[in-house]
Amino acid sequence: ASAQLAGAQFIYQASRQSLAAQTMQSWFELVAAGKLLDIAEAERDSFAATHHLVERRYAIGSATQTELELVHTDAANARADYQISLKARDQAARALQVLLGSYPDAQLTSNRAWPDLERSIPSGLPSQLLLSRPDLIAAYENILVSDANARVAYAELFPSFTLTASGGRSSKTLSDIGRSAFDIWSLASDITAPLFQAGQLRAELAAAQQRAEFAYHNYRSTVLNALREVENALQSETALASEESARLQALAAAQRAAAQSVRQYQLGLIDLLELLPTQRRVFGLEKQVIQLHRARLNNRVTLALSLGTGL
Repeated sequence: ASAQLAGAQFIYQASRQSLAAQTMQSWFELVAAGKLLDIAEAERDSFAATHHLVERRYAIGSATQTELELVHTDAANARADYQISLKARDQAARALQVLLGSYPDAQLTSNRAWPDLERSIPSGLPSQLLLSRPDLIAAYENILVSDANARVAYAELFPSFTLTASGGRSSKTLSDIGRSAFDIWSLASDITAPLFQAGQLRAELAAAQQRAEFAYHNYRSTVLNALREVENALQSETALASEESARLQALAAAQRAAAQSVRQYQLGLIDLLELLPTQRRVFGLEKQVIQLHRARLNNRVTLALSLGTGL
């Protein structure tokens, strides 16, 4: 019973940790959705400005009908993408409100600020950290429960009686058992013998032993799964950081190229077909960087859970 209580308490702790992780990751999703909405707004305004520029050039005969239609297409798509981003932001807000136990009216807003990720993961993390994972402790307590139940089931195969009488004298029951008379076994009031339940009790013992074996294999599986989660999170930490760094470099180069393309287009040095791809590339990379940063934050939460360090 003590092991069952301990196991239930650790399952409760694991549930609290899981809820905390979901709440944190929902917050990151809301921040990311807000940032993506800002980019969608900037993209909408940028393509609208380009549309107006091409309309003026078309009016004076320096832009073609094809160019005007192309920029009109991008402007319309940008307005549609803004509505998609707005819906995604509202849905992220509602998801977080449900976790917080409030009405999901999408009125929850974020300050668009990411948590700090400057602290790196220390090297040489000991595997003993996993011993503090609530799910591992609960699985171990379940082994103790199952083992105790198997011992109880085994003990119930045998009759129970009093070995000594008052004053430390030998109980009459011992001599009765020694006579091995069926009427004594069946009628003696101080002997509890499982005479007619042996088949059932043996079946219960076998089942209890199987449950104990299952508890052991479940614990082993839980440990291996914990190790897999740690390995995946550590690998993702390195991979996501490297990818974000590369995307940021690509974004900086794309922004410089886009700014130069706008100037060249205004001077008539390039046509619209060369300008539009540079603008699309910038907005696409900005969205990728936001998604990558959110993934890094989510992975830090996952790593903390998998290591058992708590949140």
